[in-house]
Formats: sequence, C-alpha cells, structure tokens
Amino acid sequence: MSLLYLVRHGQASFFAEDYDRLSPLGELQARRLGEFFAARGVRFDATYSGPAVRQRGTAEIIVATMAERGCQCPAPSVVPGLNEHSGDKLLSAPEAKAFFERHSELGSLAKSFREAREPEAIQKSFQKLFEAVVRRWTVGEITFPGVESWQEFHDRARQAVAFITSHAGRGRTILAVSSVGPISIALQTALEASIPVSLDLGWRLRNASVNTFLYTPERLTLDGFNSVAHLANAEEITYR
Repeated sequence: MSLLYLVRHGQASFFAEDYDRLSPLGELQARRLGEFFAARGVRFDATYSGPAVRQRGTAEIIVATMAERGCQCPAPSVVPGLNEHSGDKLLSAPEAKAFFERHSELGSLAKSFREAREPEAIQKSFQKLFEAVVRRWTVGEITFPGVESWQEFHDRARQAVAFITSHAGRGRTILAVSSVGPISIALQTALEASIPVSLDLGWRLRNASVNTFLYTPERLTLDGFNSVAHLANAEEITYR
C-alpha cells in the first residue's frame, strides 16, 4: 500500500481584509512540519496542494524547508478540487441576512457574532454560527445563487482525493495540503461515516495538522488523525 499525508494549511489571516494568506504563525507551522518530515527522513514521491494562497504557501514552505535539510521533493502541483468549499459565502451572500431572520436559531447566533467584541468571543460566536449554517447547507436548506452546493463540493473533493491516490505503483508516499472541508470528505470516505460525523471530525482539525491514510486505487484507510507532533509549543497550536 501507499501512504498519503493529508495536511491542513497553516493558520491563515482570520478576519483580516485578505483571509487567504498565511499569518506569520501559519508560516512557522509550515516550517515546523517541513523540519519534522526532514528529521525523520520522509521522502515524497509527489506533492499537491489546493489552489488557495494559504494552501499553496503551506505546501511550498514544507517542500522548501525539507530541501534546505537535504530532503528533495517534487514541487507541489495544484489540484483545484482540493480547494475549500465556499461556505464563507453563505454568511456574506446578499440573501443571508433575510434567511437568518427567518430562522430564529441562526438569527440569534448571527446577533451574538455581530455583538462580540473580544477576540475569543468573536471566534467562538463565529464558529457556532458557521457550524449551524454549514449543517443546513449540507442538507440543501441553504442554496444561494453563485454559492457551490454541498453535493457539488462533495463530488469535486472526493474526485480530487481519488485523483491523487490513483497513480500506479506501490509504496508511494505523497503529500497533499488542503483545508477542513476536503479533509473531512477524505475522512468520510475512509471511515464510511455520515456527513454529521465527518463534519464534527473536521471541526477538530488544527492548523498544519497531519492526517495519514494508507491507500490503493480502490481503498482509502485512515492511519493517523489530526497530529501536531511537530508543534512543540502550545502557542503554536491553533484552529484558526
């Protein structure tokens, strides 16, 4: 069997004007992972990333850091299907405010988020609102124009994972950097889990965490989940 290291990108710039870029801590997390792989003599036969800046940046830093330590790997190839879903647009779409007002649960959560002032309260209230909205999105209750449906996202993420694990040859080791959404789909596939279970697993994924899968072209088996063994300091471990 072959081995897939499926990594969540490093910390992005949460609530900044441009979210889709690594924060300084996110860059450090990626370097730590590159150092960790190099120290253990990991060699990747292929490396991939989604097209987002935070995904590509994480993969590039990992590969460059490994090269600095004598572990040469192929440059990352972009796989569009590894991109995150457009769930954030569910909160910012013009139709969102009216939808929230029609659903008391969402309206209450949206109000808490708007009124939050402290950084910790902002993050917690955002996460509660986001999770509630995504749950409704997965069952088709939320469909806004221009926003990818859950089924569309699910299909292209699953196809992306199938693509990167379909290459011929045994004993291959590959790296792919993605985001919570596509990694959740990989977990769902490997575990034959329900959508709610895979979402719950996805919400636990830390930045720059490592998930390992044994695979053949016909099978995907979870071997390790959400590891941050490469992050030695507690302040380097983040969810956003």
